[in-house]
Amino acid sequence: MPEQQQREEKKDWIPARVVLGILLFSISAITTMLTSSMPIIIVKIVIPPETSIFGDPQCKTGNDTLEATPEPPPDISTRYPWSQVQQSIILSIYHLGQTVTHIPGGLLAEKFGARGVVFWASIVSAVCTALTPICAEGHYSLVIINRFIVGLSGGVVNPAAHATIARWVPLNEKSKFLWCIIGGSAFGPIVTYPLCALIMSEWGWRAAFYITAAIMFVIAVIWFFLMHNTPQQHPRITARELIYIEGSLGYKFSTTKVPKFPAKKVLTSRHVIALVFLFTGDAWGILFPATYGPKFLKEALGFDIYATGGLIALPYLARLLFGIVFSQVTDAVGARKIISTTCLRKIIAIFSNLVPALFLFLMAVMGCNPYYSIICLTLSLGFNGASVGSSVANPHDLAPNFAGTIFGIQATLGSLFNAFSGFIAGAITKDKSGLAEWQLIWDIGGGVYVFTALVFFIWGTGERQPWNDVEDSAEQN
Repeated sequence: MPEQQQREEKKDWIPARVVLGILLFSISAITTMLTSSMPIIIVKIVIPPETSIFGDPQCKTGNDTLEATPEPPPDISTRYPWSQVQQSIILSIYHLGQTVTHIPGGLLAEKFGARGVVFWASIVSAVCTALTPICAEGHYSLVIINRFIVGLSGGVVNPAAHATIARWVPLNEKSKFLWCIIGGSAFGPIVTYPLCALIMSEWGWRAAFYITAAIMFVIAVIWFFLMHNTPQQHPRITARELIYIEGSLGYKFSTTKVPKFPAKKVLTSRHVIALVFLFTGDAWGILFPATYGPKFLKEALGFDIYATGGLIALPYLARLLFGIVFSQVTDAVGARKIISTTCLRKIIAIFSNLVPALFLFLMAVMGCNPYYSIICLTLSLGFNGASVGSSVANPHDLAPNFAGTIFGIQATLGSLFNAFSGFIAGAITKDKSGLAEWQLIWDIGGGVYVFTALVFFIWGTGERQPWNDVEDSAEQN
């Protein structure tokens, strides 16, 4: 029976795009789970110094009751004497690993498809995560190498996901599928913090690595069997859905030959450079609180890690929910063409960058109350969810044929900046980890948000770039 006839006879019980959205959400969530688990686990891995450098006297008094949770028995909580600088390197090195593979991840997904690229990267991440306790027993440098490899593997996932969206998703649904990536990355910490806190309280910190690695392995296998690189390759897609996708992409895309990446034009484009700046601010606003939020609450405010397990997940729940709202609004305004795409992206950037900056500045003056700090973190990360309509969507505006690679470029520089920001935080808190030191850290974060947004307001655009279309190798859908 001809393939076209087979497709026409299929019933549209579950659209292939729905399955794709679930897969993108799931792989983003578990990738972020492996990223966000280390900041909460490391608090129980290290031995507190004999001469405390943590907190301020005024904070200790108010939060003493939160320290009542008993420590796990010694046989499941072996600790290591890692310094603040060593801990900062361990927490930051993941992002440095990402910088190496973001661009190759986009290029590989555009050339070979995201199915195999993401699968093998996820398997490597799962294996390395499971080996982390063994590395810790050897030497902290082995943990650094291990986390670097996990970063290498995790770095390909988001660019590959963007390359997939460029091939699968109609223009009027873009923000919804981009939310699947952002929503997944927010959902990961929502589950990770309370899950790891529970696991560590029952079985020790080693079990937290084993269980998260096992979850990654399961999700990777599901991805491999259900994911297909293009709608045309999907064996169960209906003819109706395939025709809809092919007729609604809104741009030229080759199904037979990958256009050559116009590297010089991309790297010298002021619009791409402005996008990179905007995304760098977004990345800081996501990754820095995720990496150092638990340490701030524990060390500066004396807020117990087991108590933070549930509450520290609230900012990511807010980001997930705000992302839903902003993705719906962005798609609705874009479909009605009420304003230009450029204007839309810049308006959304106010919510994704400037509003979160305000709450980071407020973090610096909240004092010792951990609940006020969590409220500020929640609203800062919540409004960062608006990036689904700004920095995350803009690569698809500029050049959908190369959206994966462009996202890889912006993610590379954003991750590199965040890796060095971790070293800066380690240097600031090396001798004292109190309110004054963390106030400086949060002020720097707010300043980065504001500066990067201003660059995008000046040079950013939502217009399709002429170098996106390569006539001799692209076909009109």
